[in-house]
Amino acid sequence: MYVVGIDENGLGPRLGPLVVTGSIFEIEGAYHPARFWEEASVPGLIINDSKKVFSQRNKAKGEKSVLGYYYYLLKQPPGKANDFLSPILLSNLNELKRNCGENSEIMCWKPDFNLPFWYQEGDLTEVAEKINQGMIKVREVKTILCCPYNFNSWLSTERVRDNKNRLDFSLFEDLIKYYHQKYEGEILYLCGKIGGTINYRGYFSFLNNFRGRQEIGQSDLSSYRFDSLGTVQFIKDGDERHFPIALSSMFGKYIREIFIERLNRFFCSQIPGLIPVSGYNDMLTREFIRKTSQKRKELGIPDDCFLRSK
Repeated sequence: MYVVGIDENGLGPRLGPLVVTGSIFEIEGAYHPARFWEEASVPGLIINDSKKVFSQRNKAKGEKSVLGYYYYLLKQPPGKANDFLSPILLSNLNELKRNCGENSEIMCWKPDFNLPFWYQEGDLTEVAEKINQGMIKVREVKTILCCPYNFNSWLSTERVRDNKNRLDFSLFEDLIKYYHQKYEGEILYLCGKIGGTINYRGYFSFLNNFRGRQEIGQSDLSSYRFDSLGTVQFIKDGDERHFPIALSSMFGKYIREIFIERLNRFFCSQIPGLIPVSGYNDMLTREFIRKTSQKRKELGIPDDCFLRSK
């Protein structure tokens, strides 16, 4: 059977993209979370809640883990940041840039750099080989990148209706649809909880194509069974409890880190003394927004390309 883990990174921040990522595993027999975690773990790699792993002192360890899995899947080193993104994006790279003005594109895509960025301690081929020797292996990782421009634009669509949780869920559904169409048979989809939602039926779009029922509706777990599709679960703290969700969270967090790094590099090169920020809704980020305001006007960078409306 197949198990897919899906999680989001960056739903709450003011700056940077919303990233939704899914990873798929093929296993024999039933899925047992604790046993799966034990058999999928690789010595020397950290797969866990991405916010904890990518803390300031652990960024190199987080990058090692993500790029090790990347090397294992793609059989190639990541190269530059854009090279890393291209094979795992659900949509085409050029499609993502379609609405970028010249300076908006420079801000988001042109400050490119070689990867690894933080991890400089060893050969990724050795890391990938350790993954290859593991008992359970990931088959594929795909990610959806929703930049601030698309985030703001999609909020106004009928499907989303100015609700960013609904936008988040719609991207989860896009990954469910992708894996359903590509892999035969029923799949177990393990998803991180979206806020405190218990009943997700009001968010369904693609899932309404299947006859289904809710099996569990609780604060820590919402579970649905769909004919010809499989089971879709939404799990509180899923990236701490389920390895497939944790791996997706790690990839998504790393991708967000790439884009926040680009944003910081671009504006710090333009404004002397500017302090790099996380993009979250904190004092430093608010100051970063204020201090870059005039420069963005001079460069003709629209607010919609830089700042989330919600």
